[in-house]
Amino acid sequence: MTSRFNSQALKMVGNLIIDSSSKGDNSSTEWFLDNSPRELTYYCHPTHFAVKPQDYVDSKGVTFPVYTGDGKYPAQILPEGYKLALDQDPERVINVPIQLKVEAKQNLIKMLQDKCGISTSSSDLFFNGSIKKLVECSRGIKNPIPEVVTVDFFDKTDRLIDKLQPAIDMIPFGTSIWIGLDLATNNDYAGISCVQFDHWEFMGDSKMPKVKCYFTVAVARKDGQETSLHHVFDLIMALKKDYNVIVSADQAYSKQILQDCERENIKTNGRISTDNVPCEPALYLKNLIMQGLISLPENRRLQREAYDLRYVPTGKGYKIDHPTKATNNPQVFDRNNGKGSKDVWDSLASACYSLKMSIDAGEEQGYSNGVDKQLHLVTDMVKSAKEDSNLQFQSMLENIF
Repeated sequence: MTSRFNSQALKMVGNLIIDSSSKGDNSSTEWFLDNSPRELTYYCHPTHFAVKPQDYVDSKGVTFPVYTGDGKYPAQILPEGYKLALDQDPERVINVPIQLKVEAKQNLIKMLQDKCGISTSSSDLFFNGSIKKLVECSRGIKNPIPEVVTVDFFDKTDRLIDKLQPAIDMIPFGTSIWIGLDLATNNDYAGISCVQFDHWEFMGDSKMPKVKCYFTVAVARKDGQETSLHHVFDLIMALKKDYNVIVSADQAYSKQILQDCERENIKTNGRISTDNVPCEPALYLKNLIMQGLISLPENRRLQREAYDLRYVPTGKGYKIDHPTKATNNPQVFDRNNGKGSKDVWDSLASACYSLKMSIDAGEEQGYSNGVDKQLHLVTDMVKSAKEDSNLQFQSMLENIF
């Protein structure tokens, strides 16, 4: 593959099929997938019961739930009425035909590999190797700004607001927006994301918030410089002029900006750690993505970061982190051939979870529901007064003529 053929030859020589059970991250199949051109490779891992449904007619549609496992929780057959823990991913629950229950009880790992196409030893990937749902959330939404912008630490006139203006212009005046920050050291980029509550969606008996993201961007600095907190705070102050801004941030480097925001009467939801167990911000964002409850501009850097995310063991449990080396696939993701990152992902997770905190407090509009009702009442009063005035004026004209 690497020493005899180039990409053009691969299109001409035909098909090469590698067929194997899911054996884990170190299998030859996984090696082939990591080293073959993605645009020429089709990866299919169907369940046996999806390919041969005729073999499972005796199940009559009856299934049993299985949690396929992650870096913290092992694969397990879920008992009836089992409620997932906060840090258990609902996307890792599959429904298996009842005919396989005895086989699952005898050897659950082998059943998952041979009948479900799932390798429990490679299940630490946060999105299980597929970001299809994330891509769908961006369908038809072009990104009006670059995915990475650079500011000069020493140039105060080099403003972020100017670089992000095409995206900011799409935000209606007076909107409540939640700004999530992931402020990096001098080694990483800083991530900045902006979201708003759009509307409520009814899914069965549940009422779920639909979130709209206006921009999510990585901020770089020139060689030898550090992230400029001045430029980030200048952006927040500029947004404050036209919008109701609520700020949240990760990392210790954000403490100064949060204090500055409070000093300027800008509401904050404090520090939201996207690394600590039980990883609620990341799981909440993933839930929005998997249910199609967020819309955002296409961002290939964000897609690559999400694809790379995995559960990583720590001294306190497991966290969601990125690999040392980023996925190198410029046909699908951004052209980052260096180390892994999750700066953009973390800022978006922070913004969305901050919005969730406000929703839980009854402040999905950026202020309490009581204030919201008062505003609607005042609006109705003004509207009624205006309508009465128009009617009186119309009546006067009719009497004259």
